[in-house]
Amino acid sequence: MKYVSTPYDSSIKLKKILSKGISSHKYSQIFIGSLLHLTNFSWPDIAYAVDRLGRYTNNPDHSHWIALERVFRYLKGTINYVIHYTCFLAIIEGFIDANWILILMKQNRQVVMSLL
Repeated sequence: MKYVSTPYDSSIKLKKILSKGISSHKYSQIFIGSLLHLTNFSWPDIAYAVDRLGRYTNNPDHSHWIALERVFRYLKGTINYVIHYTCFLAIIEGFIDANWILILMKQNRQVVMSLL
């Protein structure tokens, strides 16, 4: 297998197809899901390529499989260059401003009435 130096070839133009694609279940659930996991935990440099490929999980064609194969050839060539996070737990934090509706009510009561 020939290795590549970049995970995505920008000269390949991926596009949505309307005809029947090739095995979308395998493409989306197995390969793209696995690559998303790698993107989050050890290979952030493939994030752009995985994002581009993830847009076509519903109906991939042959060009999508070629681009997916390129990502795997990149991973095979850079197998020794992963990032290992050992000191921190994988914690997702999120913040929300739940008080935004009260701000709207104070600014303009008409806006709130039209939302209801």
